[in-house]
Amino acid sequence: MAFKRRNQLLPLFIALFLVLGPVTVLYAYGWRVNLENFEIVKIGGIFVKNFPAESVMKLNNEKLDNYGQKFLTGRLLDGLLPGEYKLEIEKFGFKKWEKIINVDPAMVSETNPVVLIPSEINPEKISGGDIEIIFNDLKNSILKFPGYVPIEDLKLQEHPYLWLINSAKASYLIDVDKMTIEILPEKILIPKIKLSEKEEAIIAKLTQKIPGKVVGVSRYRNFPYLFVQYTDSIYFLEVDDRDPLNFSFLAVSKKHVYADGKLYLINQNGINFLEI
Repeated sequence: MAFKRRNQLLPLFIALFLVLGPVTVLYAYGWRVNLENFEIVKIGGIFVKNFPAESVMKLNNEKLDNYGQKFLTGRLLDGLLPGEYKLEIEKFGFKKWEKIINVDPAMVSETNPVVLIPSEINPEKISGGDIEIIFNDLKNSILKFPGYVPIEDLKLQEHPYLWLINSAKASYLIDVDKMTIEILPEKILIPKIKLSEKEEAIIAKLTQKIPGKVVGVSRYRNFPYLFVQYTDSIYFLEVDDRDPLNFSFLAVSKKHVYADGKLYLINQNGINFLEI
């Protein structure tokens, strides 16, 4: 009787093996059934670079309990069906970062390194007074060169009080703490950054949202972000042609210099800086 029953069950086990065996193999190799159209597709993923500590991640407006596999340079969200995903990174006290990411079959899409900007920015003061006025006052009183000369460019030197200043014809070194100035024997050219076509296109998108004249640009570390200087304000802009455009107003300023992890803001109230 037992032998007869085993013979009856044997075809069932064979059928289950023939059905579940290929399914298990397909699953192991990354194939899934898309329940929206019942197609068998290969899964992909999103690699989030530079995921900030103590941040919250949302995918298609749903908070994730598991932020994926942790790597030295970011987090991997795997097992995603092909399609568009709205990815959001939030952290208390910081502005939200978001991006629409397209996931292709058997591929991992990467984000730019995520950089979060504080919701409230309070620059620290280095020197009071308009640096252009200070420069001309020192030039007139110490160097005895009369007349008002506009600053064409400037660059931070060894410490935040020492600045290289270029006028149209000469270079000067001024110390805004000791209030000293010297004219240099030769004019020192301050190199300008050369923007890529992609960077120019992203800045053009920014000016559509924030109309105005862009008078200066500098790069943020080795990350794909830019400081974009308008006539009287500065913005932080991500270089990524995927929507939405991530940008943040930083502060009021006429000029800026980024060096050693600090953004120096120059305006009529003096020189201020913030760490970023």
